[in-house]
Amino acid sequence: QDMTCVVAIETAEGVLFGTDSGISVGDVITSHGPKLIHKRGVTIAYAGEIRAAQILEYEIQLPVFPKRMSTEQYLYKNLIEPYRKAVKEGGLAAEHSGLDCVVAVRGKVWEVTDNYTLLSRPEGYAVAGSGGTIARGALEALADWEPKQRAERALRISEKFCSSVKGPFYFYLATG
Repeated sequence: QDMTCVVAIETAEGVLFGTDSGISVGDVITSHGPKLIHKRGVTIAYAGEIRAAQILEYEIQLPVFPKRMSTEQYLYKNLIEPYRKAVKEGGLAAEHSGLDCVVAVRGKVWEVTDNYTLLSRPEGYAVAGSGGTIARGALEALADWEPKQRAERALRISEKFCSSVKGPFYFYLATG
């Protein structure tokens, strides 16, 4: 199982993502690269089962965002429910995907838990993965730092205290 750490911070320019590159399978931790998926103006950073991430990336097709639909409704109807069904059809447990995600759409961050719960993040930042709790504390403590330095420091602190979080770290600004 891959457990990791991803962070996302809302900025004036868009949502800044930071991901580690660690994948743990049993006792082996290796590098993977940025854990990001881009679909029709939606950026998703993930932490968890690689099989579940592959289903999300290759099986889910997002439609154009309708002008008169709320972001929550769009994500629920077009991302969460199709993903839940695809995970079940893909042979993974239906109640839990094994994947936690941070989603950016229209400049706002959302968290999607492994039981398909969609949460808006009024704090202006979101985290996922086994190092997420550590990173959340760091992001809160470093609230007055510039976003990139804040994200990088949160990931480094998470790496220090969580054995499944591993650099190098990748950063991406999702605009739109």
